[in-house]
Amino acid sequence: MEIFTIIGMITFVVFIMYIFFVITDYFRKIKTKRKELIDFKNKIEDEDLEILYLNFTKKDKYEAFFNLKGMPLAINPLSYLPINDLIDFEGRLFNKVMQEIEKKKGDFFLKLNIKTILDLIGKNEFVLEDSKSYEKMNLIIYDYHQDILEAIKFLKQYKLRIFLDLETFKQLKAGDLYSIKLDGINIDNNIISTERDFVLKYAKENDLTLLANYAYPDYEKTIVRRKKVKKGSELVASK
Repeated sequence: MEIFTIIGMITFVVFIMYIFFVITDYFRKIKTKRKELIDFKNKIEDEDLEILYLNFTKKDKYEAFFNLKGMPLAINPLSYLPINDLIDFEGRLFNKVMQEIEKKKGDFFLKLNIKTILDLIGKNEFVLEDSKSYEKMNLIIYDYHQDILEAIKFLKQYKLRIFLDLETFKQLKAGDLYSIKLDGINIDNNIISTERDFVLKYAKENDLTLLANYAYPDYEKTIVRRKKVKKGSELVASK
């Protein structure tokens, strides 16, 4: 009986050590990746940071993102950054994209955290002199903040088109959604049928555009992401 007790204790200790190793390794990898990204973030003004543009099914519509070598495009590297570094990174990324698309033809989409947008507003980064460039830009806002409605209303005066990420969209009340006059909803992943029905119903009632990774045969105003990627130098120059 004592032998089985000892074996059981040893098994338990080994199991705890394994769990500890897995957790420690996980956080070590996150810490390493976070340091790499923070170092990388500090080079955003250098030429080695490349902004790429993902094609949509509609002509001359692109989603801007940055190229981080060695990381699959399916992984969002920004999720590894602390919020203050994320805000700084996305803010500088926004300015770089705005400069690059100024003389390019098309409509462009860029995903930004609401806290980044509030930071840009606080720094007076939005100026009316750039209104023509703003008309090309569609901001996809993700995450939630208590000032999100005021931020969207502020952005609208610059003729920026505003999309909400689905998870952010679900956090707002119906009355709030009607007050901000959204342009569309971004859907990155598959959604359950009841959620899908609600989103399509709301989109139809408000004539919204859906951004998605796959087509919605029962909703015409859907723009689907494709796998084709272009460099900024490959985009058509505006006339």
